[in-house]
Amino acid sequence: MQDIISLVNSRYTCKDYDPTKKISADDIEKVKEILIKSPSSSNTQSSHFVMVESDEIKRKIADCSWEANYNRIVHASHVILFCGMNGYNERYLMEVYKQEKADGRFDKFTSEEAYFKNRASLYMSLPYSEQIAHIDAQVNIALGFFLLGIEGLGINATPMGGFVRGKVDQLLGLTDRRLHSVYLVSIGYAGEHDFNMGIKKSRLPEKTLITVM
Repeated sequence: MQDIISLVNSRYTCKDYDPTKKISADDIEKVKEILIKSPSSSNTQSSHFVMVESDEIKRKIADCSWEANYNRIVHASHVILFCGMNGYNERYLMEVYKQEKADGRFDKFTSEEAYFKNRASLYMSLPYSEQIAHIDAQVNIALGFFLLGIEGLGINATPMGGFVRGKVDQLLGLTDRRLHSVYLVSIGYAGEHDFNMGIKKSRLPEKTLITVM
């Protein structure tokens, strides 16, 4: 296991995949665990992840994407669609609450029902546009968490926003499931044409990016 600084220094965005190299079943289970354990505001868990291993579906997704991303999708071992819910609803938040209760999350709470009601009231009272903005922010959190976590498994990744979301949503039946796509992430192992491999990282200096008060 690498230390955290080694991971942030070694992580980069893969630009080409070796189509002959597939992620093992054991590592795919670890990938799923990273996704499941993604943090979210008030533990709302409003992200959903569609993992695509079918070559046919990968090609169909690639057809809905920018040309530059085509091979990064079809040559990858798997493609994961990072999605958000189409708004909060009481039924889903109750499902979260019941799971929390079963997992013993409320052992230190004196009023677990009040906790559920306050969370449901807070998020469901937001205007729809603000609900979507909040949900998409949770997807952003999940993406950052995932990119660092998968680096620890020695698996390459490519986060992408260059695709036609409406077409992908229709292709995968997401709208009927009250979901919408936010990001595509290809995962696998770098190919020989990965021009981004080994390029030195470039970041603005600490004084530009960080303010300490």
